[in-house]
Amino acid sequence: MTEKDIVMSFDMPGVDVSELEVTILGDELNIMFKGPKDKVDVLGRKITGLYDTKIQLPPNCVREKAEAEFRNGILYVRIPRMTIDRTVPIYVPVKAVV
Repeated sequence: MTEKDIVMSFDMPGVDVSELEVTILGDELNIMFKGPKDKVDVLGRKITGLYDTKIQLPPNCVREKAEAEFRNGILYVRIPRMTIDRTVPIYVPVKAVV
């Protein structure tokens, strides 16, 4: 993680980018691999046909600006954080109740 972004990486050797699906639903990052069954990766390991993981995202991320990149068998997901200036006062109106 950086101050401005949440950065995650996922090792996925042998996976083709066309077999990946990355979505954000609510405050949850979903990563799915829908590949052929019994595929073998570059290290000779057997890859099953389904990978599905869900990660809870913090409330201060800008989900609409999320980016994913797949490079050399690694999936990188970057989600910007909201910048909140806590030095500016927020005035809260007070209502009189009679």
